[in-house]
Amino acid sequence: MSARTSIEALRDIAIEIARLGEPANPALGTNLKHVAKVLDSGGTVFGYYGSGKSLLSILYSLHRSLAGQLTIVLEAYAILRSGGEVHLREVSPTLAALPILLQEIDGARVIDLIAEWLSRIDSELELSRLNDVIEIFRRLSSMRVRIPSGRIEKILEIANYLTNRVPEEIRVEHIVIDEFERLIANPSTYGYSTMQDLLEDVFMFADRKSSTIALSIPHTLRAMLDLETVARLEPMTQIVYEEQELIEFFSRFVSARRPDLASDLITYLRELGISFRVPRAVVVLATEAMNFGRLDEVIRDRVKFLCLVAYTYPTRSLRRRALLALLYVYSWLRQDSYAPVDYQSLSLVKERICSLATEGFRELNAQSRIIDYLKAVCREYDAKRIISEAYRQQLLERIGSLYVLSPNVVDHLRDFITKPRLLEMAIRSYHIRFEPKTLLIEMQL
Repeated sequence: MSARTSIEALRDIAIEIARLGEPANPALGTNLKHVAKVLDSGGTVFGYYGSGKSLLSILYSLHRSLAGQLTIVLEAYAILRSGGEVHLREVSPTLAALPILLQEIDGARVIDLIAEWLSRIDSELELSRLNDVIEIFRRLSSMRVRIPSGRIEKILEIANYLTNRVPEEIRVEHIVIDEFERLIANPSTYGYSTMQDLLEDVFMFADRKSSTIALSIPHTLRAMLDLETVARLEPMTQIVYEEQELIEFFSRFVSARRPDLASDLITYLRELGISFRVPRAVVVLATEAMNFGRLDEVIRDRVKFLCLVAYTYPTRSLRRRALLALLYVYSWLRQDSYAPVDYQSLSLVKERICSLATEGFRELNAQSRIIDYLKAVCREYDAKRIISEAYRQQLLERIGSLYVLSPNVVDHLRDFITKPRLLEMAIRSYHIRFEPKTLLIEMQL
């Protein structure tokens, strides 16, 4: 079972350290050192959904606490949705992780295994402090704090309380604010009438925060910030994984669990040409492949689902729906619904999609004939004509010299995935075996 949250991932990492001597993700240590330089100075880390921001923030808080600077992570959305008094662990994943950190694996606690690995990254860590840190985390975890009224300024008040007003022996010295994704997705839920209203509050937050507060924000928020806000949040850095690192991660992740499958899965991945972007997408695909025993079945399920979503697009033209199905599959293989559509990559996808859409699609094709049309488009259109036709039919939009999926096409896919009634129909009627909401990560929706 793959971890569903960053807290659960801590146990997985500890198991990997126990079995492999280090985490299966070869870039985890490098990225931790990379973000630490920015977070240490109260800067900002940003990355794509699923890139491991929250996991790195928790690991950073453990690392800095062992180094003698008590650090915790606070969740922005959890504070904004709370009122009255709450236990601090309810708004801090560092503290909420304590029960998992104290679990044992082969006679060693999860936190012991992670701390030992951290000490290999930073030789100056004081492992003798470990039990003291655990005791402080216990006390902070059970502490009740009053959440004041207001919006994002509530986070500043809680942070200032923890760094200035709690007893000195458990006083927090550094804080990372994480989990802004839900604010971006549903600003009205957290008291904001518009996205601009939220962005103005982020500017205020950036202007008032001290260097003891660092941020971990999604790429979508970073893209919306104006220059004045960015200047107040610097230094700033992005979490980036090289594709080769993630393929190695996939190999090691599978090898530690199903060594009989690892080689075949890697070969298939390279042939298919998936452009991995985020570790969580790798974990999801690898786990499903191990459960099914075949990666091609995992891929076909996604192709089938994306064809179904394209078929429900509001148009009478089956050929237009088939073009959209091709573009959806292209975006999934690129692992980014906002990736530019280029001739060379589209030509490769066009060649592969016919082989993917041959088995297990009978029910969908009988109902819609979309697979027949999809194969016809792949057979009759070259990449240049596909892009030209998709642009003419407003499935693509042009930004400078680049073509990307039009916003209404992306919105249609996101809306389908987030509506329980439509998902239930897809899963029941067309034997979809994966959790479609994972596409929110795999396609950066």
